[in-house]
Amino acid sequence: MTMDNGTSAPRSIQRVVALLACAMIFACTTGSQAIFASGTGAPWKRIRLKESPVWISSAEWADKFKSILLVDPIKKELILIAPDGMTKRVSGEKFGNLERLQPLAVNKVGGEFFLKLPGARTERLDSMLLPKGEVALSASEATGGIASLYQWTSNGKSVFGYGPVFRNGSSDFTIGFFRSPLEKPSNVTFFSEFEDADYYVIGFPFITSVGDSFFYVAMRYNYKPSLFRVDAGSKEPFPLDALRVSLNKTLPVQTSMDGAGTVAQLFRELEGYDTPAGLFSQDGFLYLLTRSPESNQGTAWKLHKIDPSGRGNVIGSIQLPTTANFLSVVTSPDNWYFIERKEVQEGSRQDIPSMIVIESSVIRNLRELSRNPQR
Repeated sequence: MTMDNGTSAPRSIQRVVALLACAMIFACTTGSQAIFASGTGAPWKRIRLKESPVWISSAEWADKFKSILLVDPIKKELILIAPDGMTKRVSGEKFGNLERLQPLAVNKVGGEFFLKLPGARTERLDSMLLPKGEVALSASEATGGIASLYQWTSNGKSVFGYGPVFRNGSSDFTIGFFRSPLEKPSNVTFFSEFEDADYYVIGFPFITSVGDSFFYVAMRYNYKPSLFRVDAGSKEPFPLDALRVSLNKTLPVQTSMDGAGTVAQLFRELEGYDTPAGLFSQDGFLYLLTRSPESNQGTAWKLHKIDPSGRGNVIGSIQLPTTANFLSVVTSPDNWYFIERKEVQEGSRQDIPSMIVIESSVIRNLRELSRNPQR
């Protein structure tokens, strides 16, 4: 493939650009209200958001604010959501007028945050969300290295990501998984060519880390999803056993992104898929989020706990008390937050009214959760 400034890009890249460009503003404002689960099983809460974002591209836990930090790429805003559902825009002089940057996505690195900006730029924010200047996470054709990061994470020393990498000092590039030292994007260790990019650009996070090791889910079309570990210093990914038996084959995404009218169609297609929808880590363990459509009952969501050592055995699973069409997931030391996103409507509207809050100890111990019929 060839990438130039005008850029010839894979179909999946064009789809995501169209998705972000065509989605229209839709916000839902409700009261802030906690609904507690009843009946047997571990407790959990559904929190009504005071003000809904239009879209969520990415979200992280902001320790200093004890809140979720998310990016709404349609409004190009950073938003803080407190555990009680109160929302606050990260803007104005107090935050260095961050709104001028027009953020597209956010990644947490240690206690800091890296904002993806238009034009393949990245801004570093400190723990108080104050801008500290741009950082280099992509390289040029001349030097070779990372052309773009579709998904990535960092342990503070290295970046592990998925996307196109310039090869041989030219505009030729290969898409796949790679590692590089943080802020040295031309020094790349390339692990696996992997051009089935659709699932990595529609909002399902499939890369995480535990200690100095990185983990990723390979969503290769017409094969079962597979889980890999890349240890520090390793030049080869190590396959884990966790996903080899229990999951269906990965279906290629059929919908073409030809404009605003196809956004709802794309997400309706995804709603019908029985598939992994995210990979997360906490307290030394991996957690795979899966979704499965249920006839006339919404979506069944499960979280599978995986031992990342050895061959990567599945320890157990927990069914989440939500049937939302889509979820955005944020972990904090005390709680897991599952932001409930409803179906995408014609005109690229999505209602994001609430979030489920579950204590981290409940997830860690795989305690059965009570069901709350209230929505």
